[in-house]
Amino acid sequence: GGDGIKIAAALLAKNVGGGLNYVAVCGCLGAGPDSVAAGLCVDNVAALVYFPVTSMLASRYGDLEEADANDDEGGVGEVDGEKEEATSPVESLSNAFALGAVLTCLGRLVGGGVSSSFPFLRDLSLPATTLLSVAFATYYPAGTFLSTFAR
Repeated sequence: GGDGIKIAAALLAKNVGGGLNYVAVCGCLGAGPDSVAAGLCVDNVAALVYFPVTSMLASRYGDLEEADANDDEGGVGEVDGEKEEATSPVESLSNAFALGAVLTCLGRLVGGGVSSSFPFLRDLSLPATTLLSVAFATYYPAGTFLSTFAR
């Protein structure tokens, strides 16, 4: 039916950013539930073909040598030449939940504001939250956000 182009767009978004993007694009474009399910089935069948073929083609080549783990030029756990203190798993998890809650609230504010300004668009809170999360992760790579406050 008319959902074909919507599902194609959602599958392209899924290849770029995963299942969350697929759901967000389907929701924003208003794809029907039957079309969403059919799109997931097509994606799963394509993956059943793609991954074994890719593995077979890659098996012709040997593994790359691993990089030296004892590199003296600022390894993992160092920020600007200083040793970074390890955080406990509980602290890391609570920080992740807090950051997720803040980004979700901001995404709902931004997405809801855009949706109310343009009535032909559906709820954009999920794509807005995804955009904010990607922007945050790009600006603050793993392990650098909380270390900026520790100085």
